[in-house]
Amino acid sequence: MKDASRLLEDLDNSSCSLQCQDAPNVGGDCDIVWEVVEHHMSAPHERAIGFGISPIDALNDAFSK
Repeated sequence: MKDASRLLEDLDNSSCSLQCQDAPNVGGDCDIVWEVVEHHMSAPHERAIGFGISPIDALNDAFSK
């Protein structure tokens, strides 16, 4: 697992963005999940490469492979 500053450097040096998404839960409410999206010139233009329940989890998933 990388530390947060390294993960932010990886994000800064890439063509990726960190986005939050609604995730409906059983109670009719929504939780927030995070994904790292890589941006490309060719289709598909946006490709999710990392997921997590926190921003750090999503960044680790995307950049620790």
